This record gives sequence, C-alpha cells and structure tokens, in this order.
Amino acid sequence: MSNPAGTWKVHVATPFGDQDLTIEIVVDGEDVSGTATHSAGTFPFSGGTYRDDKVVFEVPVTAPVQADLKVKVRAEGDTLTGKARAGLMSFKVTGTRA
Repeated sequence: MSNPAGTWKVHVATPFGDQDLTIEIVVDGEDVSGTATHSAGTFPFSGGTYRDDKVVFEVPVTAPVQADLKVKVRAEGDTLTGKARAGLMSFKVTGTRA
C-alpha cells in the first residue's frame, strides 16, 4: 500500500447522485485526520487509523444532509479505492491523487 497522506480528488457513487469532493489526509504514525471538502462545505475529521493497509476514518457531514460518513479505503500508488457507509447504505469510493 502507498502512503495515503496527501490530497485526493474523490468520487462517491450514491443513490442520490454522484458526489465529487477533495479529501486531505494527514497521517501521523497510525493516526489519521484531515478534511473533506464538498460543494456544500468543508468537514474536518480526526480519530482515524492507518493500519493493515487500510485507512479508516469518519467524517461528520452536516450538508447537504446530516450524516456520519464512515470511510474505509486503500491507496495504491495514485489510486484510492474503497467504501463509505452512512447508516445502512454503502457507497463505492474511488479517487486519484490531486
């Protein structure tokens, strides 16, 4: 796995329409924090982990709807892939380094 630290252009496929955002990931050992920026705003996150080739974090989104988006992804080179969950719904996540 590549180090996931940096800026990513991310695409999330949802039943409500595809969402594009920019995610800034900061890695400090196994700790992950950063921001997710969407047309509806910028949402900081912390308390994530980078372990066993996986990056896991939760983004508390307040717009366009309120949800806790739980993200689990892998970075391989300049590609990011994985899933995001909000409640019972799961969404495909893809991205590239910005």
